[in-house]
Amino acid sequence: MVKVSIILPNKAQISFESEEPEVIHEIVGIVLRDLPRELMQAQLPVDGILDQPIAAEKGSSVSRPAASHRRRPPKGVAPAGGERAFTEFCRSANPLGDMRRVVVAAEGARRSLDLDSVDTTDLERLFDLAGWRRPHSFIQTLRNAARGKFRWLERVPGRAGRYAATDLGRSVTLGG
Repeated sequence: MVKVSIILPNKAQISFESEEPEVIHEIVGIVLRDLPRELMQAQLPVDGILDQPIAAEKGSSVSRPAASHRRRPPKGVAPAGGERAFTEFCRSANPLGDMRRVVVAAEGARRSLDLDSVDTTDLERLFDLAGWRRPHSFIQTLRNAARGKFRWLERVPGRAGRYAATDLGRSVTLGG
């Protein structure tokens, strides 16, 4: 019997039990993927770093992780003031759908973090920072938003895999 308990920073607890470890692994993956990131991350930084949720197996108790197990803010992103401005920008835009979120993330990164374009690696960090669930495929989402039907993003010439928000994309997602 495998038991897994997950205690979130807000003290909510999620527990699973199964005779088959593969089932637990799959269910925990689904739950963690679909939970809003805001619930899985502490809201207040401790010594400039964020707490990271942890999972315990076989009924062991879960307590606050030691400093060495905490997750630092994403690498390659501007200092906390820019991150805060980016997060506020994303929340105020409140985009619905993955393609709109990608456009808002690209524009927010341009405005707040001095990133003139984004790629899939940037978007992973930006979505985590915004507290958004990641899409199944950032590559496909970027391509869809850049297709002729939408033209919300454009590829950056000479920089493979990098995209920037277009005027149309900003207008559709930000309303102006």
